[in-house]
Amino acid sequence: MIQVIGNAAFFELYRDGMFHVGVLQSDEGWFPLCLVSDPDVERKLDTLFVSTSMRSISETLENYRRRIPGVRKTLINCVTLQEIQHILEFYGLKNVALISLEADHNECGCGCGCG
Repeated sequence: MIQVIGNAAFFELYRDGMFHVGVLQSDEGWFPLCLVSDPDVERKLDTLFVSTSMRSISETLENYRRRIPGVRKTLINCVTLQEIQHILEFYGLKNVALISLEADHNECGCGCGCG
C-alpha cells in the first residue's frame, strides 16, 4: 500500500523515528526513489518514497530498479526526519509516499528493519 501525504501533513503525523529511503545510481549519479503523484497534473517527480519497513522499501526499490533503464546500483538509507526534510527541499519534492506491505505488521516500526 502506498499512501501519498503532503510534506506538512507527513511531519505533523511523524515527529520522530527512523525511515528507509531507496536510492538509485545511474551514469549521472545517485538519486532518491521518487514518483509523480498525479501524472495528469504533474510533469515531474514530486514525491519521495519512504517506509518504516526495510522489507517494503526493498521490494519497492527492486521493482523500480527492474523497470528503470540505466540504473546501475541501488541502496537503502536509514534516515531521520531531518534528513528527509533535507532531501525534500534539495529535490523540490512536495509529497511523501509512505509504503507499507501487509507483512509489515510483524516489524517493530522503529525503522531498523528488525522483526
